[in-house]
Amino acid sequence: MAKATKKVEKSTEKDLHEELLAKRQALLDAKKGHANGELANPHYINTLRKEIARILSAITIKQNNTKENK
Repeated sequence: MAKATKKVEKSTEKDLHEELLAKRQALLDAKKGHANGELANPHYINTLRKEIARILSAITIKQNNTKENK
């Protein structure tokens, strides 16, 4: 779990926003697939939600760090 956090911390804020959009789209697709009965592993939805939360946390931390440095 720490590896994923370190990977997120190294990214720029622009990269984080792009990754966030991709994860949100994947979550939407997974929800649609689950509703249609096409999703093989429904736990994937929870994994995506947690990844989105980690990215949002990393964005917040970066924004707070830039505010403190000004």
